[in-house]
Amino acid sequence: MAQADQGITRQAALLAQREAKRDTLAPERVSQTEERVRAFETLRLPRAIFVKGFNGLRPVLGGLPGGSGFVFGGGYINSLNRRAYEFTTDARYSTLGYKQADINVVFPNERSTSPVSAGLRAEYRDFTELNYFGLGTGSSVDDRAFYRIEDRTMGADVTFNSEVFDAGATVGLWNGRIDSGSRLPSLEDEFDPSNTPGFEMQPDFLRYGAHAIVTLLDGGLPPRSA
Repeated sequence: MAQADQGITRQAALLAQREAKRDTLAPERVSQTEERVRAFETLRLPRAIFVKGFNGLRPVLGGLPGGSGFVFGGGYINSLNRRAYEFTTDARYSTLGYKQADINVVFPNERSTSPVSAGLRAEYRDFTELNYFGLGTGSSVDDRAFYRIEDRTMGADVTFNSEVFDAGATVGLWNGRIDSGSRLPSLEDEFDPSNTPGFEMQPDFLRYGAHAIVTLLDGGLPPRSA
């Protein structure tokens, strides 16, 4: 099992990196490849492809945690042609086997003037090589291990907005599973699973809440836009 007092701690490593960077401060420079990618992203055509797509279908790049490899996928959006509701869905896959998919429905869409709105959402994630160093800032950078998390999230919310009063409620369910990483060393090979939060005891979580806001100004009601 890994010991937290072996090797340099993560806190010390981060402080050393900050000190080294402070002594060598210089204007940010990127490679020619990154410059070309940035220039490509500013063009109107790529923006239209990634936002509007073709008849709602669009490519998806990125959007997964760092270290997941090259991420690609596709999605669909229909809110561009409908006012009653907005429907979006995306699916992503990475070269290291990370997966993520989500669905969102909003009634009505953001262009509507209705004071009441509601939303439904669902998400699936499967991240196969997440880093774990142990607990606390005293954990060692030499003790890095890997774990996998696969979870599902579902939720719904409703809101009411007016010039004086805002209110809303939300509810959601999270179901997850933490398991051995696809890359060695796996978490249970380096650490005691019984002392690792969430590795053996993996309950489901129900989240709910509500809010209410009343806006009162000294001069009366909030100003209205022309």
